[in-house]
Amino acid sequence: CVNLLSQSINTLREKLRVRNEEAVRAPLPLHPTIVDIHVLIADIEISVSNQMLSHTQEQISADAVVRVIFAVGVSSGINAEYGGLSEEQSKTQMALWAMMAAPLYMSNDLRNIRQWQKDILLNQEVIAVNQDPMGKAGVRVWQQDKKHYEYWTRPLADGSYAVVMYRRDAGGLPRKYTATFEQLKIEAGSAHVRDLFLHRDLGVMKGGITAVLNPSGSCRMFKVTVMK
Repeated sequence: CVNLLSQSINTLREKLRVRNEEAVRAPLPLHPTIVDIHVLIADIEISVSNQMLSHTQEQISADAVVRVIFAVGVSSGINAEYGGLSEEQSKTQMALWAMMAAPLYMSNDLRNIRQWQKDILLNQEVIAVNQDPMGKAGVRVWQQDKKHYEYWTRPLADGSYAVVMYRRDAGGLPRKYTATFEQLKIEAGSAHVRDLFLHRDLGVMKGGITAVLNPSGSCRMFKVTVMK
């Protein structure tokens, strides 16, 4: 798994070298995508190093990290000044960065971004997950057979958990999903749930978390506190 990730990083570096050479010859300015991927490569190396300290090889979600690279690689990411990810996809990008305990960098002029982009980047509850003092990265704990949706869990220092429900399939309508506590690897019969993007307490849920997810790369992110 680690070898595969290293190969992916090396492949990305070579592609970036070629694109940078082309950009120097071209009259147009360098697309921010290139800068973003450079940043993500650094994030990956740090994240993998951190995870190796506390996880077995099987727990390192290399494919998930590559998906984040792909998401930015085909667009401009959260920090797009033109085009790029949608608001929902940008929330997913921020949520996965937080779950993986990856360093959070921006490479654009923060004076020229939209309000919803600022709201995502300045979300104190999501940043708190990213900066949690336990320092243990989250992992994908469950994935649907067709890989249309998946669930991530990260233990936090105060005994609670961060949870991301991530829908990957494109098209269609919003759908209701239930992630059981068993699927989330959380030992609980009931737990208090808070939505970290809505900044809203959802109350006590029994057996799992039920939430509506939009298609095409959206997510919901929660803080889950087990009831004792």
